[in-house]
Amino acid sequence: MRRKDWQDGFKIIFLVMLGYIPLGLACGILLFDSGFSIPALVLISLVVFAGAAQFMAASMMVRGATASTFIIMVFFLNLRHLLMSSSLANFLIKVPFLLF
Repeated sequence: MRRKDWQDGFKIIFLVMLGYIPLGLACGILLFDSGFSIPALVLISLVVFAGAAQFMAASMMVRGATASTFIIMVFFLNLRHLLMSSSLANFLIKVPFLLF
C-alpha cells in the first residue's frame, strides 16, 4: 500500500480512535477499583482483544471468579469475532494476499 492510502485510512478512523479513549479510561478505572494492579491493567489491555471482556473481568473479579473461569468466558466472548470474520470470507477471496 502506498503512503497516501495509509494517510487516507488514518483520516477515516481517527475519530473512531478518539472514541475509544473514554472507554479505555472507564475500563481502566473500573478494573483498578475491582482490585487489579497497574501492571495487571496494562497486561490485560495488551492481551485481551475484546473490550467487553475487560469489563467482564472487572465484574468477575468482584464476584471472586477463578482465572480458569475468566479464560473460558473470554474464549466464548471472543468467539463472536470468529463468527463475524467468517461471514467476510466470501468478500475477502477477491483481495490479493500481498497488498503491498
